[in-house]
Amino acid sequence: MYSLLLMLLLTMALAPAETRAPSVVHMTIGPADVEALGGWPLDRKWYAVALQNLMEAGARRVFVDIAFPHADLAHPESDAFFYDVLRRHPDVYLLADRLPSGKDSLVVLGMRRLPASRFFASFDTTFAIRQEALWMRGGAASFVRWLLPPAFEADDIVITLPGASLPAEAAFLAGVHGDGLAVRDRDVILSLDYPGVTSYVVHGAATFTTAALQRYAAVRIRERDYYTRWEAWKVGALLLLGLLPLLGARRGQAVRWAGAVSLGLLLALLGGLTWQGVYLAPAWFGVVAVPLGALGVGFVKASRWRRPSVGASLPQPPDPASNAEAVRALQYKLRFYENLERQAAEQAAPPGETRMVFHAASPLGALLRKARQVAAADVPVLLVGESGTGKEMLAQFIHEHSPRAEQPFVAVNCAAFNENLIETELFGHEAGAFTGATQRKVGRFERADGGTLFLDEIAETKPTFQVRLLRVLQEGVFERVGGTVPVRVSVRIIAATNQQLVAAIREGRFREDLYYRLNGMTLTLPPLRERPDDVAVLFRAFLADADATLRVSPALIDWLGAQPWPGNVRELKAATDRAVINAAVKGRSFLLPDDFELPGAAPAAPDDAASQAVQVLDALRRHQFAHRSISQAAEDLSLHRVTVTEYLRGWVIQHMVRHDLDRSAIYEALRGYAEVPERARFERRVNRYIKTIRTRVEQGLDAGETAAEIRMGRFKNTPAPFRDDLTALIRKLRTRRG
Repeated sequence: MYSLLLMLLLTMALAPAETRAPSVVHMTIGPADVEALGGWPLDRKWYAVALQNLMEAGARRVFVDIAFPHADLAHPESDAFFYDVLRRHPDVYLLADRLPSGKDSLVVLGMRRLPASRFFASFDTTFAIRQEALWMRGGAASFVRWLLPPAFEADDIVITLPGASLPAEAAFLAGVHGDGLAVRDRDVILSLDYPGVTSYVVHGAATFTTAALQRYAAVRIRERDYYTRWEAWKVGALLLLGLLPLLGARRGQAVRWAGAVSLGLLLALLGGLTWQGVYLAPAWFGVVAVPLGALGVGFVKASRWRRPSVGASLPQPPDPASNAEAVRALQYKLRFYENLERQAAEQAAPPGETRMVFHAASPLGALLRKARQVAAADVPVLLVGESGTGKEMLAQFIHEHSPRAEQPFVAVNCAAFNENLIETELFGHEAGAFTGATQRKVGRFERADGGTLFLDEIAETKPTFQVRLLRVLQEGVFERVGGTVPVRVSVRIIAATNQQLVAAIREGRFREDLYYRLNGMTLTLPPLRERPDDVAVLFRAFLADADATLRVSPALIDWLGAQPWPGNVRELKAATDRAVINAAVKGRSFLLPDDFELPGAAPAAPDDAASQAVQVLDALRRHQFAHRSISQAAEDLSLHRVTVTEYLRGWVIQHMVRHDLDRSAIYEALRGYAEVPERARFERRVNRYIKTIRTRVEQGLDAGETAAEIRMGRFKNTPAPFRDDLTALIRKLRTRRG
């Protein structure tokens, strides 16, 4: 024991001192920066300007904790400027949504590329938060790795979470303006701290961005303020040594001394591990309860041994049987404390991941909990649900949570093969079994041996094939087509259908005995129309993969939830991809119901657009048509500022018609009840709208275009409530001409 403590002390004394990491400056893009620079999302020219200023101020490296996978279709010139700055400054690194291995370059800003070495991975690939601490599980892919000495091993590091918020040292505006940038020979981390867009980590009363936590981790490692992590069995085995003196103690006096020795050893071991910097979960300190309890028992027993009560018989020697029972109980406690850390880690681990996306209130949550229980029982499962509801994904979920998870998952669509091909596809065939069979083919049953075979659209099979399938399910033995040698396999069957098998049995299309063989447990997936809460969640997930920059309104989400979706999730995915393409073709940064091209779609509420137009004008009036009123109105109504601009243009068109182009009357009609302190600025803005509108109309008239051609070609984004006003304005200006 003393040699072990001496080893701990020597290890500590001989530990090499680490080189200090370079100083790090954390710069954030906060609400004030976003407001001052025109609203979110920021024009990418601001990133380019800030990065250029930082590098010219002598920054060593800049890590931009923001990903830019997509192009900004509205500002291609800003993308070109941004990319030029990135190419000229190789010490600027970007966050990657995904960091695949083996690739020399990654796509940035749509179709442009940068070397893969210029990218780093996100927070969750490097850190995990467990037991009120940061667990660093790697680091080669995170920007934290660049902030540490090259020889530093970043695995198995535990850092306590900070007790207070971590303020940034600089604001993004300072980088844009180039004012007071004290960054020479220092690393800079540029991240977003904008509620509603940024993801946060909450710890007690403090809230952190992931970039702030990573910088905090790098500083803590630099200052050697961290713990190393030992496996639970190592800590348990070491602490078990401190409890060994208790195993041989039988009488009260011996138990007391053994408890004291054991307590001292445990405290020395725990102190040595803490001094050495080994991370100890609070549960490990509970092991001292065992010798403390033994001390109490020892004092009680010793007291009774020395002072027997009057008339009482002398104490009897301990019963060997009861002593053995006590030893077994103590061994149970030791095993309990030894495994306590591992048990706590398992409880803190996140639930099994699934690729199925759904709302917290969705019935799929209860279905997956039931599927997890079914997965543990090695019984056949029948999945019933309409096409596109996710039956194959549910089958994969069951397989991944079953004892066969490490074995193959093989899927076959029974409807894709005719009666002759499905047998050779499932059971394989021998060479020469039929014309063209030049060599042996292994079927899906053999490929799935030990694992799971998913039979989709099982109701589409013919009765003759169903007879052979039933035999395989009953006996686990089959013969390849053209073969005579029996092949034995162990396969779990998960079958799926979008038909009512009971009705198919009555019609003679499906064998009743096969139905009972497959129906070990039936799980029914509800169609998408019965879980409207999932529509918004799925749509946003699909949109994030297709083009996360597109904006959507709450009215569009409600409209999507009201659709019948006969093709379920598959149809929603295809419609979302189609809408993204249509919006790009039309040069819009937001989606409209028409973009989805849904046949037989439920119409949008007829007064939605008119109601939204009124809401936009009211919001602009509330903000007194100030310099930032368009961005503020867009934020209030969860709209894109381009949408607000188009509605304001529509109101100008309407009042140009109603007030016969009288500018003063137009000003007053737009102002309404609002007090406008910056009256001159407001009138100049309205004048610009009037001039632009008249110029477009007159250009169309000069080109000999009809009112419909002018409206569709030159005012294609005009909101619906103002299209009739636009037609009336075109006619008025045409009449004035002549």
